[in-house]
Amino acid sequence: MGLVYRSVLQGRVLAGRDAFRIFIPDSAFLLEALRSGELPLWNPYLRLGQPFAATLYSQVFYPPRLLTVLLAGPELGFTLQHLLHVVLAAAGTFLLLRHLRASRPAALLGAAAFALSAPFADLSAQQNVVSAAAWTGLLLLASRRAALQPSPRRAAQVALVAGLAFLAGSPETWLWQAPLALAVALAARREVRTVVATGTGLAWGFALGALVALPALEFARNSTRGAGRTDQLEWSLSWPQLLSVAWPFAEHPRSRYWAGEDQFFILVLFLGTLVCVLALVGLGRSRRALPFGLGALVLTLLALGAHFPPAALVLQLPPFHLFRYPVKYFVGAAFCVAVLAAFGLDVLARRARRGRRSLVHVAAVVAALFAALLLGPPVAKLPLFRSGVEAGLPWVVLALGAGALAFILPAAGPGRGLRVRRTLAVVALVELGAFHLLQGARAARPSRHSAAPPGSPPPFPPGMRAASAWTSARTSSPRSPPPRAPPPRPYPERKARTSRSAGTPWCPTASSRSGCASSRAMARRSPCASSPSTSRERARPSTWPGWATTCVGARRPSRTWCPCSRCRGCPRCTARTPPCRGPSWCTPHAWPATPRPRRPSWTPPNRCAAPPCSPRANSWRALAARARRPA
Repeated sequence: MGLVYRSVLQGRVLAGRDAFRIFIPDSAFLLEALRSGELPLWNPYLRLGQPFAATLYSQVFYPPRLLTVLLAGPELGFTLQHLLHVVLAAAGTFLLLRHLRASRPAALLGAAAFALSAPFADLSAQQNVVSAAAWTGLLLLASRRAALQPSPRRAAQVALVAGLAFLAGSPETWLWQAPLALAVALAARREVRTVVATGTGLAWGFALGALVALPALEFARNSTRGAGRTDQLEWSLSWPQLLSVAWPFAEHPRSRYWAGEDQFFILVLFLGTLVCVLALVGLGRSRRALPFGLGALVLTLLALGAHFPPAALVLQLPPFHLFRYPVKYFVGAAFCVAVLAAFGLDVLARRARRGRRSLVHVAAVVAALFAALLLGPPVAKLPLFRSGVEAGLPWVVLALGAGALAFILPAAGPGRGLRVRRTLAVVALVELGAFHLLQGARAARPSRHSAAPPGSPPPFPPGMRAASAWTSARTSSPRSPPPRAPPPRPYPERKARTSRSAGTPWCPTASSRSGCASSRAMARRSPCASSPSTSRERARPSTWPGWATTCVGARRPSRTWCPCSRCRGCPRCTARTPPCRGPSWCTPHAWPATPRPRRPSWTPPNRCAAPPCSPRANSWRALAARARRPA
């Protein structure tokens, strides 16, 4: 947990995407209302006023939200609430797996594969979805106990957990939690009273959640959503993104943000290559694994949404038609995969007890790895896949090879099954930690996607760039990312500064605030970014086109100021002294220097009405006198 959320340990808070747009401001308003002794039923700060308690994601009556906001405030409380639900999700999954007779290493692996997975960490900005999904393990545990020992007390436990999950503000999450709880209860005992006990608890839980459900229904009926929705299939899980669950970087490069086929609600879907392989091994004929296998399949198909026609038809029927973003159902599929991975670890451990280590097995694993390295790049170049598949090939080969060796290398003996179980669990957790390190390195770098042209795909993560470089060095792939252009030289050479080549003449216009046409043209080409003027510049006459405190092309100190707009506001210029001698010495950073113009003997029309441009004419005293002159 410290590796996944190491930025929090460094004193930072979670404030990405919807966190600082919705949840943190809502927390501030909630704290303000609670301190004033009022119920936060109405928010006057949004859209000229709107219901606050009727918006489910506000979590007005959710106890963990109230507790964290009151104790730590809006900003830190949001982070503490997420960390609290990470611990809650891990503890619930661990207790459920132990109740399902899974070993301790397998239960730890399943808890970490869900609570510390990349999708769960990426959804930290969607606090309502994370808060509701964190109760899944405890809800299934209470439902199974109610099925094995039907009683009013067990039903009340189911009702309490189900009610808290509904109050978290994500009814679409509760929409798959309730059927999964019934399926787990029926798998434990196929009797009528099992369904009655679990169903009664879920019904009372929904009644507890009606505290926010009824106002939300009334609010939705009187809003634009009451006229009918047309965006139920928006942000459906695409097939390349589904492949990225087990194959890292397979979804890159992504499509457009809104008009493309990819979704951007969950940015990272990777659960782990070994985790997915163990989940496939855990799919057996046992009754305890059947509900989770069916749940993973059904929820994955629902998450595909528009890319799977039967799912698109189901999502347009009640009650699914009330919600958008089908990819939200993938959270339930991730939980089922984590549980199945724990079952698969125990299955492999039982098989390892009866097997023996042999050099033939080790040689077969090594040969399979080399075959994958040789045959993988040509297969990854097929039009069926994106370029990220080739970049993620080394990761998949290393993960599968490490898992195979962890299964084969432990020596035979009475404790071979336990050693295999522990080694495989450690290898799977190391893979998850390594992927989080790559994601952390990507998040720590300044993003260039905001400066990219509209519709361009986001840049590849660092792990993908390294893998692409490795595969391109081996296969000379034409689909590898092009090399980055070298940055422009910050300081032009002296020859470029003193060149006498033809250039655009300079002349500031006294009647215009933007300078002459040539200056404006060069300003558009110059990479200098405008920034607020300094206090000393604001004290100067406002009739002059523009001012720059210093310029990188200055040769020697001077008290004159450069009125050209090319170097105005450039942080590199303003950080240097002395001031610029004049516009003839001004040199843009990425363009050839403008030659020093000759002293004109006459004033061109529509140009300067002042005396001819010269350093003496542009001095501070001359400009101040000119500004005081009546028009």
